[in-house]
Amino acid sequence: MDKELTVEEFADFVRFMRKSINLSQIAFVQVIGVEVSTIGRWELAKMMPTDIYATVQDIREAVKSTIRNKSA
Repeated sequence: MDKELTVEEFADFVRFMRKSINLSQIAFVQVIGVEVSTIGRWELAKMMPTDIYATVQDIREAVKSTIRNKSA
């Protein structure tokens, strides 16, 4: 059985992923395609996206792509 992700866990995940590639919130939104205010609310654990698992996957893919581009 899958454990539900809490808003605090999601906030930690977003912050960790953004910081792992050394991006500001403004730069990160350009990579993942959301509004700056959305990232702020996510990182402050004020809200979560409707489709949490699709968003987590999108963030993971964006971070992987950024890492690949920096390594090239």
